[in-house]
Amino acid sequence: MKAERKKRGRPEAAIDIDTLERLAGLACTIEEAAAVLRISKRTLLRRLEDPKYKRVWEDGLLKANVSLRRRQWALANSESPSAVTMLLHLSKHRLGQNDKSIVEMTGKNGGPIQLLELANMSREELVAKAAALGLPEKIFED
Repeated sequence: MKAERKKRGRPEAAIDIDTLERLAGLACTIEEAAAVLRISKRTLLRRLEDPKYKRVWEDGLLKANVSLRRRQWALANSESPSAVTMLLHLSKHRLGQNDKSIVEMTGKNGGPIQLLELANMSREELVAKAAALGLPEKIFED
């Protein structure tokens, strides 16, 4: 009969799975969750490789997104400027939303925009090019 070997190293840290899900539901960072759970960030990251913990963490994060979206709808009808400001901030950072517009410019017949090499042109060539584009000659006056 073989003798049982003692396990080496520290005992495995206990992580309350309900607490983990609630922390993710508050959109806590890994660092914040680790601090509340009283474990290292490295330990939590290693534990999140386990499908059970990973699913709980991801479900909690998705619930946080849903909660934020629900609040967006409620605040959309609110008249509080400070609430709207915070809502926009959280929406941009948490949900990846932005207020940028994408503008695509094309040249003639949808082709590429033709760039002119103005630096290498003589004054006469510049005036001729401007005239061809319908621009007045006075744009070249000093």
